[in-house]
Amino acid sequence: MIADIKLFFKQLFCDHQWDRTHGYGRNVSKLYESVSIMGIFDETPKQKWNFINHEYEPYETPDEWVVPLVCRDMDLLVNCANCGKQLIYGETFTSKAIHNITGLGFGVCSDCYAIERELDEIERKHHA
Repeated sequence: MIADIKLFFKQLFCDHQWDRTHGYGRNVSKLYESVSIMGIFDETPKQKWNFINHEYEPYETPDEWVVPLVCRDMDLLVNCANCGKQLIYGETFTSKAIHNITGLGFGVCSDCYAIERELDEIERKHHA
């Protein structure tokens, strides 16, 4: 599954790689390396913020879920990183709880985002 996602992203970025010198080009390998380093694919561990303990905990999504960190195709069908609900990538919200190791949030559905916002507000009020 992960290999299929990598191939999809290689093909997706193939004709859309911006090159400052030549405009749009085909420098896929350099883009792919930089995207992999940034943790775009599911190879990097996800972590979930625990609003009660104030620390990250390891978090995994099922292999069959499509949970990209970023995506150029806003119409791609993906899964909410929290509940697994399928939705269009452009309709996701950046999670306040589920992040990669550098702190960038994965996409979640509006229901999960609303819960995260409530938990975040409670945490902020409690520690203000």
